Amino acid sequence: MRKKKAGQGGGVLGILGKVTGLLGIALVLSSCATSAKFDYASAEGLMYKVEGRTPLPPVTVVPFRDARPPRQLEGEASDLLKAQLTERGNFRLGWIPLLPYAWISRQIPESPEVHLATLRSFWCSFDRELAEAAVVSLQHSGLFQEVKFAEKPEQATTRYLLLGSLLSSEYQGERLTYGVTYLFAPALWACGFPMAVSHNSLSLVFRLVDREENKTLWRYRFDGESSRPHFLYAGVGKDAAGYARLMKQAMNAVVYDLDHKVEEARRQEDTPGNK
Repeated sequence: MRKKKAGQGGGVLGILGKVTGLLGIALVLSSCATSAKFDYASAEGLMYKVEGRTPLPPVTVVPFRDARPPRQLEGEASDLLKAQLTERGNFRLGWIPLLPYAWISRQIPESPEVHLATLRSFWCSFDRELAEAAVVSLQHSGLFQEVKFAEKPEQATTRYLLLGSLLSSEYQGERLTYGVTYLFAPALWACGFPMAVSHNSLSLVFRLVDREENKTLWRYRFDGESSRPHFLYAGVGKDAAGYARLMKQAMNAVVYDLDHKVEEARRQEDTPGNK
């Protein structure tokens, strides 16, 4: 009778082990089952508004210049070299025992071939969508009399241009396995442990250009990073949500810095000794 009970216990444990394994595989596969787009309208945070200032003359925003490393290497290096310089890590490492997590790092996260920690793909035309986001924030700020968008600088009808350059949009994601691999980690995820962590970084340079005098009047650089944990019951698919949030922070900083620089210049002009 004791042998029978022991056998029954072993059978139950075996079934539980198989169920846990299947659950782990299903959860890992399902974690890459969604796609997301750059969504500036729904990004967290308020947009900065200028109060009590005389608006600046109209300005035109054009698509940003993509100056990320892979783009700079285009035509000058092989695809293999580009991948070696801009892609690191592999989520398959999560099947190795004792490793606490598997990770990837990508300079071009919007590539459809790149699976993020809990997201199948991220869709974004950074050059255009960042420029459109800049238009939204500048219009809301009231800093300029009018804010326009043009496909190219030569198509602008205003004297002033706001130009942007994208230096970095690195993504890093970790799938947390806690050293027990994807086979048993889902049991911890189901108990409320984080299943993944994602990090979005954004580096941008902004310039205000006078087209008539062909010179840069103002320059500003923004570097920011946003991180968030992902749980089985919350946050899945939000791997790239930080990019829109960072852009909103960048535009708030741009408006604040430009407003104060202009106000400082106006005060200096009004100083009796400078007249």
